[in-house]
Amino acid sequence: MHDYVRGVFEALSWVQRLLVNTVDPEMDPLDVLNKAVAEVENAIEDIKEGVAMDFRERLRRNYDVNGSS
Repeated sequence: MHDYVRGVFEALSWVQRLLVNTVDPEMDPLDVLNKAVAEVENAIEDIKEGVAMDFRERLRRNYDVNGSS
């Protein structure tokens, strides 16, 4: 499986599991949806933080690898 396809598969599997695990017959459906959306937003923020954490280092590495002065 290509990396891109694997990533999409993992993301969709996670969302599916999130929705299945969030369903509570006693909760209002809108509350269930809001809870799932909040979970997705938190995951996106975690990814942003992880990317930002080493962004400058990756820039420096790429700059050095490409033979720039």
